[in-house]
Amino acid sequence: MHPPSASGPKSRRSRECFPKPEEGTELEIETDYAEMLGEIYEGWPDDLHAGALCTLAILTTSHDGRGFDKYMCAGALTEEIVTRH
Repeated sequence: MHPPSASGPKSRRSRECFPKPEEGTELEIETDYAEMLGEIYEGWPDDLHAGALCTLAILTTSHDGRGFDKYMCAGALTEEIVTRH
């Protein structure tokens, strides 16, 4: 699954899940992206790629150094993915 392109998502699932990127700071855009990936993983819990990308997206929102809460959230999601699959 790829982030939205300038021409817009190609598949119906991508169009539903990835609206056009919003304006904002880098952190705001990354946070929105992480939330979108979380919603995708909740909607398609068997999608390993969505879960893995959500985990990575959570980690990219640690702009002020190591965010323990974000690391724990990403770790818990990773553990869920590994346990389920």
